[in-house]
Amino acid sequence: MKNKFLIKEQAIHARMIYNSSIWRQLPYILVYPLQGYALFLIIIFSLMLFISVQSPFGIPAFAIIAPWTLQYAYKILEDTILGHAIPPMFIWNPINIRPLKQLIYILAIFSIYQFIDINVGYKSATFILIFGLFLTPASAVIIANQNNFLATLNPIKLVGLTIKIGPIYILFILLFAGLGILIFQIIITVLLSFPGMGHVMSDNVWYAENISQLFVIPLTLYLLCMTFHLLGFIVYHKRETLDFEAFFSPEKEQEAQRKAHEKYFNNTLDKVYCLTKQKGKTKEAITILFARIPKLGDTLDIHKHLFERLCLWDEKAVAIAHGNYYLSLLIQKQYLIDALNLYQICLDMDGDFKPKNSYHILTLATVAYDRKYYQMADDLVKYFIGNYSKHPDIIAVKELDVKLNVKIG
Repeated sequence: MKNKFLIKEQAIHARMIYNSSIWRQLPYILVYPLQGYALFLIIIFSLMLFISVQSPFGIPAFAIIAPWTLQYAYKILEDTILGHAIPPMFIWNPINIRPLKQLIYILAIFSIYQFIDINVGYKSATFILIFGLFLTPASAVIIANQNNFLATLNPIKLVGLTIKIGPIYILFILLFAGLGILIFQIIITVLLSFPGMGHVMSDNVWYAENISQLFVIPLTLYLLCMTFHLLGFIVYHKRETLDFEAFFSPEKEQEAQRKAHEKYFNNTLDKVYCLTKQKGKTKEAITILFARIPKLGDTLDIHKHLFERLCLWDEKAVAIAHGNYYLSLLIQKQYLIDALNLYQICLDMDGDFKPKNSYHILTLATVAYDRKYYQMADDLVKYFIGNYSKHPDIIAVKELDVKLNVKIG
């Protein structure tokens, strides 16, 4: 059961990793907060906060639940940037002060606004305020991924990040603005839950305001999780441009596969080499090599590297056996000049070397003739006539033999 769960989890990660289109991924982004730990936390936190605002404990409850919720949201953003597509488990970590850093950033923006408003003027202060709030989603990315508050005070870095994210950044401005309005409304309701504060409005209005929170609170938590996951998705697929590192990524998977293949390749060579050093074990070494070839792969680069390594050994029988296989691959893939060169190398190691396939012999003879390697072509033709006298192409081979006799004289 655990293995099935892990396979399903990896499949969900892979779906996000290999799908860079926001439109194809959008249905999964929208349902992201409605599954796993995220849904559980949305329900629990919503009920806790809603019940609390009906009592004098609204402010203390909000002071506890708000940091928990924001820490979870930043965990979602951090994990999504790293390549995780499943809502993380909630673990309260007092050392993780990312939400506090975001709050300090926003307070810093308003402090700068206040300072400029007093000393310079309202228009300049308003511009700075709008500009600072515009960069808030970018600051959230820096805080979540790098946990670096000082970097958020560098407007050049933040502007550069927004440019690299692209036009979709405008969507995050709207989402963050919507979240800000909803959170502000919840804060007002929480403050009105304090004894005596509810009297600033009529009982009917206060009651209606509290009932509305039954929908506003879960909606806010849903949008918070969804927005941070969406932002993480966009950043993840722009990680190379943004110079962010991901835990799950195609390039890391390829690197892991490359290392695993290299380890298997070297283990295969070690095992085969040890057998060649034992008397009478050469045939067994060749058998083991060919048994492992399917897992090594049939790419020409792999077999070129393998053949080069085998040629370094004192025992050439393994290299000759693999050379015959490598030769067939080159001919099948129409790398005929490379096949002819490989044949010459094998011939240098073993003067009696010949391809095992009649078609390969005929192909090499034809290529050798075209390249004016007449002596090599003649040897192949003579071997073909002597061993495949009933071959359907024997007449064509004999005609080539006549041409070679003329060329060689």
